[in-house]
Amino acid sequence: MQSFKFVSTGIVLALAAAHLNAGEVVSHPQLGLRLSVPDGFVQDPDRVQGQVVYAFQRPPAGEQKLGTFIVVSRLGGVLGREKLDPREVASKSPNVSLTNEKWKGFDLEVFRVPEQAGELRLLTFNAQVPLKPEAVQVAVIGEAGGEAELRNILQSVLSNLDGQTNWLNTEQRVNRLAEGTTRLAITVGVLVVAVVIWRAVRGRRNARG
Repeated sequence: MQSFKFVSTGIVLALAAAHLNAGEVVSHPQLGLRLSVPDGFVQDPDRVQGQVVYAFQRPPAGEQKLGTFIVVSRLGGVLGREKLDPREVASKSPNVSLTNEKWKGFDLEVFRVPEQAGELRLLTFNAQVPLKPEAVQVAVIGEAGGEAELRNILQSVLSNLDGQTNWLNTEQRVNRLAEGTTRLAITVGVLVVAVVIWRAVRGRRNARG
C-alpha cells in the first residue's frame, strides 16, 4: 500500500490534556510501536478514536495562539517503496507538497499541508512510517510561523520511534540479491551438469546401436 491519501488529523483539537511525564515512553503491542514522547508534550487520550492511536499536545508559548500537536494514526496496511509522483499529488491536493525525512536510514516521503482554521494559518507535516504489520502516520501540527520548529519536532519523533518494518535496508537488499544470484547460479549449474550427463548417456546408446 502506498497512498498520499493521508489520514485526517483533526486540526482543531481541544486544548484539554491528560498528564504525561515528559520523555515518557509509550508502546502499542498490536502495532509493535514504541515511542518516546518529546519534552513538553502531554497525552490527550480523549482524542484517541477511530484511526488515531496516540495524540499529544504542547500548550502555546509566547505569542502562539494554538499549541503544537503530535498525532499518530493507523494506515490500515503496509507501505510499498515506490515513490509518489509530486505532479499527481499536486493535481489532487494543490496545496500539498512533498518533502523528505529520515527514519532508521530510510527516506520517508512527508506531506507538507498548509491549512486555515479561522484566522490562524496552520501547518501540518504528515510522515508515513513503514511499520509492520501495519504502517502508521505521524502528524505534527502547529502554527505556520513555526515551520522550522515543527520540522524539528517531527525529526525528534521519528528518531525516537521504534518498530519492525517491511522495508529492507541497503545491506539487506544487497544480501537478498546476492542470495538470489547464488541460488540462480546453483540452479543453472545443476541444469548444465544434467544436460552434459544426458548427452553422454545418449551418445553411448547411439554408439552401441
